[in-house]
Amino acid sequence: MISPRALVEEVSNYLVDQDPDFPFEHWTEDDLLHYFRLAVEIVANAQREKFIKRTSMPLVAGSLQTVPEACHDVSSVLGQADSKGRVKSFPRQTSKNALHLVGKIGCKECHADATSAEYKMDSWSYDPNDNNILYVDPPVPDGVTGTLELMCFSPPKIDSLDSDVDLGSQLRPVIFELMLYYAWGVDTESVPSRDRSAVHWNNAFTLLGMDAKQASNRYAVTRVPELRIGAKK
Repeated sequence: MISPRALVEEVSNYLVDQDPDFPFEHWTEDDLLHYFRLAVEIVANAQREKFIKRTSMPLVAGSLQTVPEACHDVSSVLGQADSKGRVKSFPRQTSKNALHLVGKIGCKECHADATSAEYKMDSWSYDPNDNNILYVDPPVPDGVTGTLELMCFSPPKIDSLDSDVDLGSQLRPVIFELMLYYAWGVDTESVPSRDRSAVHWNNAFTLLGMDAKQASNRYAVTRVPELRIGAKK
């Protein structure tokens, strides 16, 4: 686990911003916590495979199913599980516009003929306009207590300085370097500050085993720190 509070204090000390009478004078705790969140976002997206987790999506009546908030991106669908979490069937992926779904989406009367006890999903599909929505066929009848088991990209959620962030100790130095990158990057008018910021940026990507200037690097588009963040739910 990585403690946001510990890293915020460590970075503040490194920045010589911990005067006993005026701690966090130049970079506030809120500033540094914000940099911590941005750093975690970069690390999680750079190493997505480490943040793929099994997530249960409770089934609700009808065709339309909403992906849980913690699931930022569905990597794969494992299958339909019973109330005890045991995967019992493996529906196939299909297109939303497939023939068997036409006319059923949004139709309140379109429920499966099967009872809740015997319901078995045949197929599922993404909403092409919203990856947070899945459509299933046949529609789920009332009373089903099972789930659709998903493999999801689920980056850490950071609510406060005291959040427990499961990143692994090997990524701590990367977070540290990225926080310093953001801290020095605030003063865009200062050449020395920009240079310091760039050094920490390059250090972070060296630790990640990536080329900070590679064209495929989604964060290499701009020099302005706040505009480098491209990961969205």
